[in-house]
Amino acid sequence: MIDMGSFVYISVCALLCYLFLFITFLFAQRSKLINAFLLALAALIAWCGCSVLMRKKLAKLGASVEIHSRRGVGYSLEVKK
Repeated sequence: MIDMGSFVYISVCALLCYLFLFITFLFAQRSKLINAFLLALAALIAWCGCSVLMRKKLAKLGASVEIHSRRGVGYSLEVKK
C-alpha cells in the first residue's frame, strides 16, 4: 500500500519550481505580460504552499468544521473548538 504522506514531496517539488520561476521573472525586464505571469505564479505558490501545509498538517487552527445537510435542501456549517 502506498503511504499518502509520501506525496508531500510532489507538492514541495512543485513549490520549489514555482519559486524558482517567480524569482527568475522577478528580475527580468518588466512588461504587462510578465506582470500577469508573476501574478499567476504567486497564486500557484500560494496554492502549493497551502497544499504542503495541509499535507504536513501544520495549518491547524484549532477548530474543526462540520457540514450538515438539512433534509437535502440546504447546508449549514458548524465550527467546533
